Amino acid sequence: MEGRRFLHHRIYPVLDSLRMHLTRDYGNSESRIKDPLGLIHFDIPSLAKIQTQFGKSSVQHIMQLIESRLATLRSLAGCAIISHETISNSTFILVKFPLGHGRLSTLLYDATTSLSSTLSGDFERAVPQLSNLIELRFGTGVIRPETDRPFRDIYYDALVDAIVQSNQHNDPIRRGRQAELRDIIQNQRIESVYQPIVSLWTGEAYGYEALSRGPIGSVFATPLRLFDFAEQVGQLHALEEVALEKAMTYFQPEVPNLKLFLNINASMFTEEDFVLDRLRFVLEGRGLEPHNIVLEISERRSIEDFDQFNQILNQYRNAGYLIAIDDAGAGYSSLQSIVSIKPDFIKIDRSLIQNIHEDKLRQKLVEALCQAAMACECKVIAEGIETSEELTQVLHLGVPYAQGYLLGRPAQNLQPVSGLLREALRVSTSNARPQSTFTTVGDIAKPVTTFTADVEAREIVTYFHQNEHVTGIVITENNRPIGLVMREKLFRRLATKYGVSLFWNRPISQVMDRHPLILDKSVSLENSSVLSMGRSAEQLYDLIIVTNEGRLHGGLTVQMILNSLTNLQMELARDANPLTGLPGNRRITIELSKRLSEAKAFSVIYADLDHFKWFNDAFGFQKGDHAIRALSEALRKSVAMLPEADRFIGHIGGDDFIVITTSENAYDLAKTIRSTFHTEFENAFPMPENGSWTVRDREGNVMEVDGLTISLSVLRCDPPFSEISQESIAACAGVLKREAKRESQSSIVFGVYADMVSSQSV
Repeated sequence: MEGRRFLHHRIYPVLDSLRMHLTRDYGNSESRIKDPLGLIHFDIPSLAKIQTQFGKSSVQHIMQLIESRLATLRSLAGCAIISHETISNSTFILVKFPLGHGRLSTLLYDATTSLSSTLSGDFERAVPQLSNLIELRFGTGVIRPETDRPFRDIYYDALVDAIVQSNQHNDPIRRGRQAELRDIIQNQRIESVYQPIVSLWTGEAYGYEALSRGPIGSVFATPLRLFDFAEQVGQLHALEEVALEKAMTYFQPEVPNLKLFLNINASMFTEEDFVLDRLRFVLEGRGLEPHNIVLEISERRSIEDFDQFNQILNQYRNAGYLIAIDDAGAGYSSLQSIVSIKPDFIKIDRSLIQNIHEDKLRQKLVEALCQAAMACECKVIAEGIETSEELTQVLHLGVPYAQGYLLGRPAQNLQPVSGLLREALRVSTSNARPQSTFTTVGDIAKPVTTFTADVEAREIVTYFHQNEHVTGIVITENNRPIGLVMREKLFRRLATKYGVSLFWNRPISQVMDRHPLILDKSVSLENSSVLSMGRSAEQLYDLIIVTNEGRLHGGLTVQMILNSLTNLQMELARDANPLTGLPGNRRITIELSKRLSEAKAFSVIYADLDHFKWFNDAFGFQKGDHAIRALSEALRKSVAMLPEADRFIGHIGGDDFIVITTSENAYDLAKTIRSTFHTEFENAFPMPENGSWTVRDREGNVMEVDGLTISLSVLRCDPPFSEISQESIAACAGVLKREAKRESQSSIVFGVYADMVSSQSV
């Protein structure tokens, strides 16, 4: 409270005095002040010491020198002095910036440096015996007019900023760093590097995030230290402006329609046209369009007024820019930001992605964010992908875009996605499919009509009139899709009051949809249905574009996807075992073929009930069916913890089952199956009072057993698979199963395919 009273007593007199000057220069209405103003505060902390040593007259002489110098100055570093006011030992100066200057906080810093140099010269000439004791401390604040806040409050905030800055510890190291930061900003000594953001459904770069780096070898080489210090000394806006300009200047995409993601602190969106004007200026010089730019909002401080913030953001949206929320799930990037801002993209922070394949809670949180994104009609980008396991998991959760060292490191040039990575993405996308799917969008895509972006709208209209059955066409550049035109939307736009005059003779690029849904041909039908239904209502029935390594492959509609899925479900129902609902022999054959084609190690586990014929004869077929279902349930529970891409369960027939898994712990999985089956069976069939059953083996010999047992064979198959066939796998597994059957209790036998073949066991 003491500090607050001190500021009130110190500031409000200054406010009243400065308002008098503003009224004199600008008239009675403060609303006439449209341009930003600058405030400079300085004082001399050593005045108390000087007064003790040299007397009060010495202090008065110093203050008179300052007042005399300010009375003769008309400008500082190009900033016109409007007024100044001295209260006690503190001096406040109000300045007007030169027109067209963008880096206001840097200009104020230059003004304080100029004033400090001038006053130091005055002190050396007039009071040389005291000059070494006089240390000036400066602070600055920018007054940016806002339509919905009283000027008195805005001035108050700027004055507080200036006083706080001038009272910060002002040691030589800090002054040196301030000078270095000023040099970085003035000479634009910032390097921009670009990290790819990859579409996981096409395997191509969707865009690049621009990341800023300070001078190599400097204390500000790392961006965190650079931007944090700039914020501390009031230079954040000036630094961000340089970073934006450098990032856009060196963004030179060879592939059309790539997005440039620009990091912008939320505090930058405080002026009506500040960032917008700078973006427009640089874009015009680069030949880029607003739709190429994604403004990635980072929140160093929480957003206090979302209504006001959205009013400013809407200006950018209306201009064509896209909006992203950075670091969702960390720091200030809360769910409130997502719900209130309704961004085009949500970037999930690395803290939620790291080791996500091992953490069910992280998986649920990311899945929930994906659901929230669909509700907000925006897209999710997973940040910090560093391992193939993380990549596979986010694919399985339905994340469409990702970024991280695994996908590409930051570089000065725009690095394309490597062929090896595209192949790895294809395999991961395939592995991320649900078990029930073995058809992709590439299998059902149809040819589509294409035009180039420079074709006039009237030619497209003529084409639609001549081809009534065509609902949409794809706009391409070098056979790569860059846009979509739907018949109904084009005609609707032309039917508006000035539609024909505005667009009839204009290139179709001005009216095409620049953000259609584009999928690689390897995407499964089920995944494509989720993605297509997650589009906005306006895009829900638009064509879906299918690519092959980034080049146009064809197109399809939601109706085609739904019809194919319906047919697949009917086919799967016919193929599934009616007793257990598990896939039958045809699906097992397809799954084995798929595993062999992927050239990745896998294991085959055969499960077979022992003495099942005796059990079925003794207790009847209903309980026999119950026992088979108990085994199928044991298999389901045992593999439930494995990623979906690592497991497959099939019902061969009768009491024979198969599990195919890429898990390295297949033998441990078999032990889990055995123990789980015994638990399931004992719950369903309590033991007799004497604790055992009398059964006969296959040769008719009488045996005492403690329940129905199970035989398991585990066959590990390692690449290369050029000499492996499904028949040879079945033969090797049969040998292992016969060995397991020789045991009197539930048993597991393990074998390696290559070893069994080399020893000529089969």
